[in-house]
Amino acid sequence: MPCQKKRRSSLLFPLPIILFRPFFYVLPCTHSRLARGNGDDMLMLQGGIAKMHISDALLSARVGGGMLGISALAVGYASRRVAAADAETVPRMGILAAFVFAAQMVNVAIPGTGASGHLVGGMLLAILLGPDAALLAVTSVLLIQAFLFGDGGLLALGANIFNMGVLPCYGIFPLVAFFAGRGHASGRKEFREEEREFRKETGGLLYPGRSLTTVAVFFGAFLSIVLGAALVVAEILLSGKTLLPSGKFFFLMLLVHIPIGLFEGGITVLILRFLGRESIVPALKLVEGSCGGRRTVWTFFGTAALVTALVVSAFASQAPDGLNWSLEYFRNGIGYRDATTEGNGRAVPAPFENYRISGIEWEESAERALAGGAGVVITLIGSAVWGGGVIWLSARRNRRKRRDGRG
Repeated sequence: MPCQKKRRSSLLFPLPIILFRPFFYVLPCTHSRLARGNGDDMLMLQGGIAKMHISDALLSARVGGGMLGISALAVGYASRRVAAADAETVPRMGILAAFVFAAQMVNVAIPGTGASGHLVGGMLLAILLGPDAALLAVTSVLLIQAFLFGDGGLLALGANIFNMGVLPCYGIFPLVAFFAGRGHASGRKEFREEEREFRKETGGLLYPGRSLTTVAVFFGAFLSIVLGAALVVAEILLSGKTLLPSGKFFFLMLLVHIPIGLFEGGITVLILRFLGRESIVPALKLVEGSCGGRRTVWTFFGTAALVTALVVSAFASQAPDGLNWSLEYFRNGIGYRDATTEGNGRAVPAPFENYRISGIEWEESAERALAGGAGVVITLIGSAVWGGGVIWLSARRNRRKRRDGRG
């Protein structure tokens, strides 16, 4: 008996529905099992904040280990380059990593789909910190989410770092910086000279251009989401642990991540415009804009991180994110269990599993707020300690080399 297509819930915004709803009915229902093996291999959505990253159950050891190796090389490269940064990079990394952690707690419903999405922040961090420090900040967020919050598998950690950190920081940001330069009125040679002087003064990586800069930033953030979704599909299919129809799964993932990418691009541009009304500028200098000076900028991000984790997260959508929603489409009417909700194979469950606090029975929103606030503080300290440790070790090594040279 053919399966019945469920009509999606009613619509708050007609235009997105008109644009996207027809595609959801083109996809035929399927009775393919999500995963091979017995019922223990299946996945199931749980209440609370929706899981946001790839879980171990979806990746093979070969793919997970390979992506972990690639990401480790990228993080090592970034650490070597950050070692030459100034001391001000350390608090910036901590504050912005905490902001991204809090922002990722807030899933926003995608009208007409039943899915949700959240800010990833890779492109935003690359612009404000530079790609090297940004990759370390994203990595610190993902490490804390995986080990302390059970969000994202340990085997899948390398894939998550690559998709949300390496791709936007090293794959897309150079293109954004290039096209942002094209948006400047002066010639390319003059632009490079002006950009070099600007970067010396501010420590920023992205020179303020004109309208093309805004377009470049928007599409850079958009592509970081859409291409990241394509990488997720490739990693899952290459693992061979699913019986998902590759073409339909790829199409569905891209379709649901297009509005998420538009959201990412819009939020990134709005934040940067807020930091400097006249043009997009690095938030590392006294700029004319609504935020005022350098200290005010970082106070804004720190305050926004706490307010988002403690207050705004209570209003986050409970709908599954784009990946879980796409997987659920093919689940044959059987619930699937996210591996991270079962401790992800750990001997000891994560202390803030599902963004709740073990051993405390409070109102769900209160537990989520408290766990989120703790996560913001831990991320801020952890990211700053990591960046500071890298810089300190580099300085110590350089002093030893100079001492040996004199000897």
